[in-house]
Amino acid sequence: MANSGGKILKIFNNKITTNEENFLANVIAIFPGNTKIMTNVCFCLKIHIPAIQVQYNKLYNVKRNRSYYNEQITEDYVKLVYRRNILPFFATVNKLHLQTNKKVKFGLSISGISLALLQKYAPEAVELMQNLEHSGCLEILSEPWSHSIVPYFNKKTFIQQVKQHDDSVHSIFGKVPEIFIVHSPEYLLFYPHATRLLNKKAIFTNFNQINNSALYKEIIPKKLTDTISPSIWPINHDLSRTLQEIDFYPFVNSPSSFIEMFNQKFGNSIKNSTPLILVFNVTSANTKFLMSRSVLFKKIAENLLTNPLVNFQLPSLFAHNNKDFLIENNLFPKIRNSAKLSNVWLTDINQNKIFRKLLRINTLMLFETNHDLAQQWDMIQDMNNLYYMNYSFNDKKFAKFHTNPYTNPEKAFNNYSNILTDFLNRLESKLPSNKNTQTYFLGKHIIPNNEE
Repeated sequence: MANSGGKILKIFNNKITTNEENFLANVIAIFPGNTKIMTNVCFCLKIHIPAIQVQYNKLYNVKRNRSYYNEQITEDYVKLVYRRNILPFFATVNKLHLQTNKKVKFGLSISGISLALLQKYAPEAVELMQNLEHSGCLEILSEPWSHSIVPYFNKKTFIQQVKQHDDSVHSIFGKVPEIFIVHSPEYLLFYPHATRLLNKKAIFTNFNQINNSALYKEIIPKKLTDTISPSIWPINHDLSRTLQEIDFYPFVNSPSSFIEMFNQKFGNSIKNSTPLILVFNVTSANTKFLMSRSVLFKKIAENLLTNPLVNFQLPSLFAHNNKDFLIENNLFPKIRNSAKLSNVWLTDINQNKIFRKLLRINTLMLFETNHDLAQQWDMIQDMNNLYYMNYSFNDKKFAKFHTNPYTNPEKAFNNYSNILTDFLNRLESKLPSNKNTQTYFLGKHIIPNNEE
């Protein structure tokens, strides 16, 4: 790791030191000057397929039908995603795995919603993932069942959702995931301790709320010894975002320029921090996983393997073999995702109103025993519905390559608000008649029933 004048930050067994002479057990580090690093890379793939909502003009229509999702459109969309994205992408992944003598391996983050929809509408996709997992090409990661930010704001919900996802994964793959991955842009800091209670060995997370390296220790579970705490590893957001740019260049005439750009960024990343976690969203693009995209992805992975100091690892092996995270302190902000809820998910009044409704509903659902309501709530809280309300997701460049069932953010808000209002009314109808005194407890806050 080249010495740029800043101290070297070393995180060892969840402790932070700044000793330039310390170095990882599995790397060769020369200070100052050039660095030769054996970089362990964990490449994580992400799959999320949302259920498509019925679009209502008025709340009255929601009350009359009580059907929140369009079964036919959802079925068609799931089958389309399987044919266009999952099948061709995993064909490339399997080819890479076999051609490299099984050196290329991947973690797989797949939401419970996606598993349920694929089992129902495209079971061949689940069989494909089972085969890849059995061959050692994939390892399934743990996460909340719903693709939602809500569990990160309530510990009881978080634990229930992760257990639910673990059960789904176990029923399909015969294993309970050991490594937990965080996709929520923000979170309350109970989740490292909660993952310990769920017997997770490590956490792969964004560092959205960590402003600098010194604050890393703030998310380490308190009152837990190093031997039982899950290790916490940062996802390299900058490099992951660069790789995701493949979505916007499905017709690249000269893929070599993109590959060269990525390799240069990768080289800079391993000079500044090690080990390395990357996340690539398989299902984010609306276009087919065309040959040019397949070539790009395959070439990038092959080029990484030409470097004798790069080693691909499955998530559990990555967490077990790596004891330290080494990074130059002044470069720490470059690997983290600086996005917050207010940047994308809660940019305006409408999104904030929706988020408050989500938290209210979740509070009531903690005491709900109706199985049908619970199943509906698992699907309704998908955070994709917050994406659709953001103007950046309606930008022409983004909209061209990404699915959005709404023509504008206002329609997305009105429809989702009607659905949530109907669901909330169903829950509130079970409450005591004196609603004026009813309050909702949301973490440290108490929000009156009539507050919007």
